[in-house]
Amino acid sequence: MKFIWDQNIKPVPRGDKLPDTFKGKVCLKVGDNISTDHIVPSDSKLLPYRSNVPHLAKFSFCKVDDQFYNRCIENGGGFIVGGDNYGQGSSREHAALVPNYLKIKAIFAISFARIHRSNLINNGILPLVINQKDYDFFNDQDEYELINLLDSVENNKDITVINKTNNQTITAKLKLSPREKTMIQYGGLLNAIKELGGDFLMKAVLIPGDGIGKEISQSVVDITKAMNLDIEWVEYQAGAEYAAKTKEVFEPGLVDAIKEYKWALKGPTATPIGTGFRSVNVALRQKFATYANVRPIRSFKGIDSKYENIDLVMIRENTEDLYKGIEYMVGDDVAHGIKLITREASEKICRYAFEYAKANGRKKVTAIHKANIMKFTDGLFLECFRNVGKDYPEIEKQEVIIDNMCMQLVLRPETFDVLVAPNLYGDIVSDLCAGLVGGLGFAPSGNIGDEYRIYEAVHGSAPDIAGKGIVSAVSMIEAILLAAKYAPNFTK
Repeated sequence: MKFIWDQNIKPVPRGDKLPDTFKGKVCLKVGDNISTDHIVPSDSKLLPYRSNVPHLAKFSFCKVDDQFYNRCIENGGGFIVGGDNYGQGSSREHAALVPNYLKIKAIFAISFARIHRSNLINNGILPLVINQKDYDFFNDQDEYELINLLDSVENNKDITVINKTNNQTITAKLKLSPREKTMIQYGGLLNAIKELGGDFLMKAVLIPGDGIGKEISQSVVDITKAMNLDIEWVEYQAGAEYAAKTKEVFEPGLVDAIKEYKWALKGPTATPIGTGFRSVNVALRQKFATYANVRPIRSFKGIDSKYENIDLVMIRENTEDLYKGIEYMVGDDVAHGIKLITREASEKICRYAFEYAKANGRKKVTAIHKANIMKFTDGLFLECFRNVGKDYPEIEKQEVIIDNMCMQLVLRPETFDVLVAPNLYGDIVSDLCAGLVGGLGFAPSGNIGDEYRIYEAVHGSAPDIAGKGIVSAVSMIEAILLAAKYAPNFTK
């Protein structure tokens, strides 16, 4: 295949600043589970034109409605209406670049796939959530108007949608973070960066940690700078080395910085065994209520491991169980620890797992437990799994006892997809899974809460090789990818 680069590279289309009102017609109305391949086909004939959005636009939705392109041109843009899980599948940005070029100003859908929603916002397109009952409000004959957009976006108010033909009205929901508001107001990410410059840099907390943490953290800083990613890293210290110097586990200001910036990237930290301060990881998770620990486990080409094509995700409850740290001595010879399992936390993590599976095209969720022995604690977790699972009939459910789970993962890991477990089992099994693909050096982790997120490398601080220039930064780099792709905030 011949690539004619000089002819096929075109400027990236830019959106317009958000107006207070916008009128237009529906250029396309589709059903559930529209994928990015529906929006922009990915066949080999179009690959040479991946940098030519005007050309790709001619093929948008061609397998759904071959008149979509012509209708957009005739109408001067307008709206798209979709059903549930609009934009599923690949994270390709072209599926947002093309509608932007065709002057699609808003997309109405019952729900959006997470990554596609982000890409729409990056391109200044409004992803508006509608109720199921309002799907029939839209047709391709009438003209619609969105009003009071500036105030609604700035204050996260419902968007008023008027059918100008029959004067009927509905509302659509749009909840944006401060950064997302800015992108929408300026017509997309590129416009915001151009006009605001450094004022629009995303700030994030960087915790290098102990041992090799400083080396791999610096690698991430260097890579993000080289890629011109708009991230300003604000560094704070935490861990054993910092505690040895200052008698404090966290540098002053660390907690406040995470509260302000909402997310952090953390290198490995050492934890004293049997004495001293509790884990930095556990402390941060409980401080910021990051209830879901997400660890994707996938094979890497070129890595010598026992298995190929492993692709599963461990989702672990992150705030309770034995990690709650409720333990005490009963006399001199008996230690007592409390295994805390609550209905609220169990239901929340199980729903997260099912929503994750649904959003990422996963087919099965497996609950890990020991309810045959721990009938109250693990029994409660398993009950919550079953109850939540009833809301997801399209997803296969499986229940496996923890010891059998370890064996099954070694024998046939390819049979699993999404795993969900209480805190302790999830911790153990996630490390076992890392061993399937080459070790902890290939295992990133995301700690996800309603408001805060902390991403990290999960391997140790390896002080014996620190400063020798032989350490791999793969886990930290994967943690950044996790922040961008794998760990949505699925709360209801």
